[in-house]
Amino acid sequence: MSETCIFCRIFRGEIPAQEVRRTADALVFRDTSPHAPTHLLVIPKRHVSDLGDFVEQASAEEVGDFLKVVGEAGRSETTRGYRVVSNVLIVIWTLLCDKIFGSALSKRCC
Repeated sequence: MSETCIFCRIFRGEIPAQEVRRTADALVFRDTSPHAPTHLLVIPKRHVSDLGDFVEQASAEEVGDFLKVVGEAGRSETTRGYRVVSNVLIVIWTLLCDKIFGSALSKRCC
């Protein structure tokens, strides 16, 4: 983990977050500036610069477990489906779950 990365600091509990789920290698928490009625962020414990680095550095089991957490978080929040967005600069799986009102997602988020 990085000492200065905001997401590593959130994972370590140095910065508060509204946690939804935590495993040994991943953390799911609510976005403080959501783009949908339900907007979750899923971050790995491993500090990497992008998805390619994560896949290259992590074991197949770690990648699979991380994706499983992403899917479980989405299903736990809605039965109406969800969108998963992976940002390029850092590995954050953004779960945009249209849980209650069916409102459109913000165009600026994707």
